[in-house]
Amino acid sequence: RGVTAQPRHMPARTHSSMGSLIPQTLEDMEVDGELQAHLAQLAKQGQAKMTREEQRQRERALNKLNVPSFGATCKAAGVNPLTRGPATTLQLNIGLYCNQACTHCHVESSPKRTEMMDRKTVDACVGLMKSSSDITTVDITGGAPELNSEFRYLVQQARALGLTVLDRCNLTGGSACCAAAVRWDASGELCPLSALVRRATCALPATKNAPYLRAS
Repeated sequence: RGVTAQPRHMPARTHSSMGSLIPQTLEDMEVDGELQAHLAQLAKQGQAKMTREEQRQRERALNKLNVPSFGATCKAAGVNPLTRGPATTLQLNIGLYCNQACTHCHVESSPKRTEMMDRKTVDACVGLMKSSSDITTVDITGGAPELNSEFRYLVQQARALGLTVLDRCNLTGGSACCAAAVRWDASGELCPLSALVRRATCALPATKNAPYLRAS
């Protein structure tokens, strides 16, 4: 939604000292003037109208920068028209519940969101994986996907099919998969991920070229 590349909420305490970020995030959301103004505007305009206006604002910003359109860029690169190939990656958004609420989040995830993928939908996705001869990778996102109760089951099912599994993690999710050891829980059982994909907006030289934490 926003144009800034900063988390909306930056707790004074570190994650290691406070455990879950959720209580602090909820507290900050109540006093965040930008968020409250946005919610008031959303209630007044409705999501569809507000989304259209945001799209127009982005288009105007790009026009001011004289950025060529996507179609023009493809044509200049000699890839026009685009042709469709087989889909090899299945990306699944398994819920909007998250322990943070960031201005750059395009799906408005936060601890207040309740939309979560259930077992029935997960099984339908697994059925698609089984029936496809082209899918090689399952890319799991959210929200904070590790906070969905079906996350573990989904990863196990996909890995059992021999698929590469990526978790788009903000590295602060807590109990499931946010440490380099990538363990399910205190029992020490390893989470069979192929890789963690670090979701962050930091562009510092030391971090911008390190998007993956390998888990296998």
